[in-house]
Amino acid sequence: MRARDDGSAAGRREAFRGLDQSSVMGVELVSATIVWAGAGWLVDGWLGTSPWFFAVGAIVGNAAGIYLVWLRGGRLESGGRRQPPDPSAGEGEWSARGPDR
Repeated sequence: MRARDDGSAAGRREAFRGLDQSSVMGVELVSATIVWAGAGWLVDGWLGTSPWFFAVGAIVGNAAGIYLVWLRGGRLESGGRRQPPDPSAGEGEWSARGPDR
């Protein structure tokens, strides 16, 4: 049998890492929707306001899931590292800490 070179093994590792991250994204999207819709269903049962809190919970859960997927996708694009600030953008004299001294 021929030994595999590191290039194909590294490529396969990257493919599985991408598959892992995409499956986590799917689970986050679905679970956020289910949790918020379930909370809305419980509130509806408690208050007797049949579909309203369930519907709002499902919408909020879906939005939260999409936000989580968006955050994870941004981390994937940056390779899991935070991007350094762009020095050409220039914050001017004031920053979040106050005036530069």
